[in-house]
Amino acid sequence: MNRFQRWCRPGRKVLMLEHGKSTNRMLRGIQRGIDPIAYKMISCHQERDILGFVARSQLEVLKVERALAGLIYFIWARPQK
Repeated sequence: MNRFQRWCRPGRKVLMLEHGKSTNRMLRGIQRGIDPIAYKMISCHQERDILGFVARSQLEVLKVERALAGLIYFIWARPQK
């Protein structure tokens, strides 16, 4: 994610649409259960901590919205100055 520092022009925003851990406890359990299978089949983790990744990056989060039981993340961010 730190590559956004180079790719994003000054004053511009980074818009992300991602899937990750659900806020729904039951769905999160299902995600945890299918994660190994999904990773083997389509190389995609189902229960990533998306906000954790963004927080550890060099992006400044401006806004976060979640949909579909918190499974889908809409993140507005910008490179830190």
